[in-house]
Amino acid sequence: MNSAPGQQFSYSGEGFVWLSRVVEKITGKGTEAYIRETVFNPLGMTRSSYVWPASFGDNYALPHSREGEPEEKYFPAEANVAHSLQTTAVDYGKFLAAILRDKKFMKALQSDKGSVVGPRLGWKDGLGYEETSSGPAFWQWGDNDTFKAFVIGYPGKNEGLVYFTNSFNGLKITRNLLHLFFNSDQPALDWLDERASK
Repeated sequence: MNSAPGQQFSYSGEGFVWLSRVVEKITGKGTEAYIRETVFNPLGMTRSSYVWPASFGDNYALPHSREGEPEEKYFPAEANVAHSLQTTAVDYGKFLAAILRDKKFMKALQSDKGSVVGPRLGWKDGLGYEETSSGPAFWQWGDNDTFKAFVIGYPGKNEGLVYFTNSFNGLKITRNLLHLFFNSDQPALDWLDERASK
């Protein structure tokens, strides 16, 4: 443990894998089956899976390197909650909308910022929380080398954005993209820039 629970944020993919093992032990179900039953099916996320199903066929994006060259696609045979989610922006948008609709969760997220990450930034329940000039927002980013993503939701405005890329350089336009949609400061991006420069 790097710190006492709730005192400091530090991302751990391995931590999420251990958490999924706990869920499997408690429910008696595998990760893919449990998430399909509790999240994917109820939300109509028909193009989402932690393993690559034959039904996805050849409808997928190839990853691209730092130099912009296409690379081979990874087809996960086993579920790994830290990196094997296969989904689309439309499907993930359904998940984002469900979070925004969950008034109880939104109230809890805003009432306690969890672990403090930086000025106007916190981390709680697997989501980042930021205070922006357009109001409070929750966010999350993904970085699997040649696939990158950024997701943000504004509970007070009931607005959000899902941004997926299939490029090593995919997050470089995130600030400009968010400015087009929300025209507000983004403390989360400042924090991510600081992490990238270390």
